[in-house]
Amino acid sequence: MFDKATTIVEGINHNLTQSAGMYSSHTLDAQDKQRTRDDRRSVVLWQIFEFWERIGRRVSYNTDGVTSERRGPLVDFVNAVVPLLSNPPATISGETIRNEIRGWRTECDLMASVPIPE
Repeated sequence: MFDKATTIVEGINHNLTQSAGMYSSHTLDAQDKQRTRDDRRSVVLWQIFEFWERIGRRVSYNTDGVTSERRGPLVDFVNAVVPLLSNPPATISGETIRNEIRGWRTECDLMASVPIPE
């Protein structure tokens, strides 16, 4: 399972590298002008969530009862993979991962509701 995961992550990295040259993503200002959204981060995280779900894992997180930090196996996995794909290496906060999971689920629900013509 690990070898398969490594191959998939390498494929994602390769595709993102190719896409960077063809489809330059940029940071978009959010409507409130206080926060920015990086579409590249969403692409990477959503692919990780898809992978996580495909290997039979639940796309979820836990909230620490004392510190209110978002934790769990998926958060740990994201922060193991993302530094390998970013330059300079970086990690993503549990709260950002939580927000991206919400966006990913919304998108999945929208895609599931699109009728496919026969």
